Amino acid sequence: MKQWTIQPGEEGQRLDKYLRNMLKAAPLSLIFRLLRTKKIKVNGKKADPSLRLDAGSTLSVYFNDEELAKLIAESKERRNAHVRVVKPTFTVLYEDDDILVVNKPAGVASHSGTGTGENTMINQVLTYLGFTGEGAKASLIHRLDKDTSGTLLIGKNRKATALLGEQLASKGFHKEYLALLDGLLQEDSGTIKNTLAKSSAPERTMRATLDTEGGKEAETKYVVEHRFPDVGATLVRLQLLTGRTHQIRTHMADLGHPLLGDDRYGNFARNRAVAKSLGIKRQFLHAHRLQFLHPRSGKPMTIEAPLPADLTTTLTLLGHGKTTD
Repeated sequence: MKQWTIQPGEEGQRLDKYLRNMLKAAPLSLIFRLLRTKKIKVNGKKADPSLRLDAGSTLSVYFNDEELAKLIAESKERRNAHVRVVKPTFTVLYEDDDILVVNKPAGVASHSGTGTGENTMINQVLTYLGFTGEGAKASLIHRLDKDTSGTLLIGKNRKATALLGEQLASKGFHKEYLALLDGLLQEDSGTIKNTLAKSSAPERTMRATLDTEGGKEAETKYVVEHRFPDVGATLVRLQLLTGRTHQIRTHMADLGHPLLGDDRYGNFARNRAVAKSLGIKRQFLHAHRLQFLHPRSGKPMTIEAPLPADLTTTLTLLGHGKTTD
């Protein structure tokens, strides 16, 4: 039998999620079997998997001591295997004991994946915070595509992460983006609402679909900021009401106005032309403003990230001045 005491900063997590992280090397079937057969208890009592843990609570796992010790050791290795010390390249926009908000640079993936290497945002954040060994607790609350820049929110402890995650899930965040679209968008404003699902076509990651095809609800609002008739482009401000993979990129492409520089959903020949004339070497998409409630104080927070140099240069070449509030 093994006992843990839930530490300050770990409270607020669901029991099943805590166990899946603590026993990362254990099959999920084993974890849920132990829960179902009352072999996992909180404060000596049977606990539901959805129970929110309190600081100071005692978690007991009744299992073969040797096997459990092996699972714990292997889980510890897995939790820390992805953490690498890399040089932070982001700018800090806001920081306190619970949260960190940074201006993510383009070209850095949020998490590790195929072809991303070790220089990811999570590794940069953990390096910056000094959480590069056992007990790395900081988590990205949401993600940005590799070639998207802008506001990225990080929870610095488990309680903040849990509360912010709940807020995000309940659509409590206001996420605003700036994007430069291919073509002249005729409507001054509008809303795109449909469902998105992964596409089987190799050139596209996401596609619009019907509810019956297993898609997830996706909703984006847009307002035109400026039109550039000479170039055939439109600067828009977008609000994400949901957070699906490639949502803005897919919605704008389905509208007939993909992001300039988008190498997956855009037009290759058009992107090559604007790369020469306007210096657009990646999708023109920037997470400009993020609004949420602070996880500890409940205070409304508004964080803005200035446009990076490459996108500012593009707007200067278009003859456009200040674009943000």
